[in-house]
Order: sequence, then C-alpha cells, then structure tokens
Amino acid sequence: MKKRRMILPCCFLYTIVSAQPVQQVVNAERSFAQHALSHSIKQAFLQYLDSNGVVFTEGGEQNGIKFWEKAQETEAKLQWYPTFAGIAAAGDLGFTTGPFEFRQTLTGPLLGAGQYTTVWRKTEKGEWKLLVDLGVDLQPSLYDDQTPLTFFTPAGAADISVQELERQLILRYDSLSVAAFRDVITAASLFNIRGQVPKKGVQAIMQGLQGLPVKYEFIPVATGISQSRDLAYAYGIMKYNGKKTNYLRIWAHTAEGWKVLVQVLPW
Repeated sequence: MKKRRMILPCCFLYTIVSAQPVQQVVNAERSFAQHALSHSIKQAFLQYLDSNGVVFTEGGEQNGIKFWEKAQETEAKLQWYPTFAGIAAAGDLGFTTGPFEFRQTLTGPLLGAGQYTTVWRKTEKGEWKLLVDLGVDLQPSLYDDQTPLTFFTPAGAADISVQELERQLILRYDSLSVAAFRDVITAASLFNIRGQVPKKGVQAIMQGLQGLPVKYEFIPVATGISQSRDLAYAYGIMKYNGKKTNYLRIWAHTAEGWKVLVQVLPW
C-alpha cells in the first residue's frame, strides 16, 4: 500500500473574500476524502485523478491512473481534510492543503500522519480533477487540531513563465543556498519539511530551512499555470548524495509580485 504523501495548511491570506469560487476546490477535496472512506483509497484516486495526474515514487513520477490501476485494494483508511485553499481568478486551477492520518481501521492505532497538498484543475466538463498530490510525514499528528478553513486569493496577473520563475529561484539557491528563499516568501507562505512542524511566515520558514543538514539539487520536471496567469505550480526532483525524492512548489502572484505560497520538501 502506497501512502499518500502530503503538506500542511497556511492560515494567512492577502484577502479574505467570498468563498464561493474557491469552495468548488474545497468541495472537490472533501468529496475525494469521503470517497476514500466510503469506498477505498484506490477507488478514490481512480475516481478523482486527472488523466494527466501524477503520483511520486522515490524521486520519480508516473501517471497516477496507471499506478493506481495496478495497486492492490486495501481496507486501510486514509483520512484528511483541507484547512487552506486557493483558486485562480480564471477558476481553472486551485489547491488545498491540510493534515492526514493513515490507519488500518478507522479506530485502529495510528500508522502514519502528515500534511498533504493537492493541485486541482477544472476540466472542460466542469469537473475538478487531481493533478498533483504530495506531502510530508509528521509526528505527532495534527489531524485533531481542526484548524479553521482559510482562503488565498492571487492579486492580478503577470506575464512570466513558471519555468522562468523556477530557473531564477534555482540559480539563486545554487549560489546563496537557503538564503535564496527569503526574497520569494511572505507572511502567507508555508513550507512543509519532513519531520518539522509546518513553518508559516518568513521568520519561521528561514529558521526551518537553516535546520536542514544539506544543500539540495533541484531539477524541475513539469509546471502549470492558470489561464489568468496568477496561480502556478512546479514539481520536480530533489537530489543529494546519490539519493533523490520529489518537491512541489505552488506559486502565487501577489501585490508583492510572484511568491512561493506553498512548498513541500520531503527531506
């Protein structure tokens, strides 16, 4: 059984607005989670994955539907809920993050916990489908904290490619190490780093990054951006000392320019 690997919530937003548009993404996430309980983890992923959706396996990525079609059924239970969500102005791309727990049965002992993040896209048929899903393991579980749901709204569009955003950040990281992140994060940003309590805001994130024992190599694999060009994502490979895993970044255009809103670092 392949556990869902995921990220935690951010509780700051630039603008709290009517939840109506973003509620579509929240509802999709909640329906996905409910399907996992009423049917199975496998059936939930097969129901909600986009045809181009990916899953990550030890530093690689593969088509999610093909992966889950081959996966064995299990009676194990995976529970999660969103605590932070956002949607592009065009209404075609969104995300949610929140805590998850994994148990053999609903009342059984805790086998795993952490924070997930999911990137969603709205299809031509008006259905929300899962594009990317990644997270980090975390103990103790934050599932019972019941963090209130909050929303993020991007601030206008900008004419730049996600590939260029990634290229600029990675070049700065190669020369400045973790100091490179200071200019691309805000009070709204949240980093989920394996084994650490989620870090929200500039000071907490920089402190969390200083605790990392190594400097990583980031290799972008794929990116996507909303039609309104105000919300984007990038995922790829992280390498260190012959080992590799995956990373995920969600970029948002804010009043301060493009910022990394959510980052998943499984190491």
